Amino acid sequence: MTKSGPDRHARPWVDAVLAVPGPEAGTYVVGLHHGKQWVFPGGRVNRFESLQSAAVREFAEETGMNALVAWAEPFATFDEIDEANDYHRVVVAIRGVLMSRWGPDGSDDLRHVVAMTPADLIVDRRTSDMTRRIAWVLHESKA
Repeated sequence: MTKSGPDRHARPWVDAVLAVPGPEAGTYVVGLHHGKQWVFPGGRVNRFESLQSAAVREFAEETGMNALVAWAEPFATFDEIDEANDYHRVVVAIRGVLMSRWGPDGSDDLRHVVAMTPADLIVDRRTSDMTRRIAWVLHESKA
């Protein structure tokens, strides 16, 4: 606790991402984050918001499409820790189902929304490290 309140770095922040199958078999919805890196739609979990609600809300905000949680339990959880920059983030990946027609409409954060296979995400040099880790889990679980 600092004089001005809780230390903002005392706890990790939590992001929820939604892995939603795309229109073609074996693909998932991703977008270019600020036009630079492929990422799954997702973002910060608000105070008193469930992981599932946050994932669905962020998916809609970033893609302009509606989705629902397909399985309530996350299928992957990862830490991103950078002690030098006082940074700790927990990313929780949840499976979703597209509930609206395919017709992505990107946001300021997520541009050029497309559907890609996990294998393509793993090898694409523009894929973020976290997205590559999530794609690897999806790729390995399709058996």
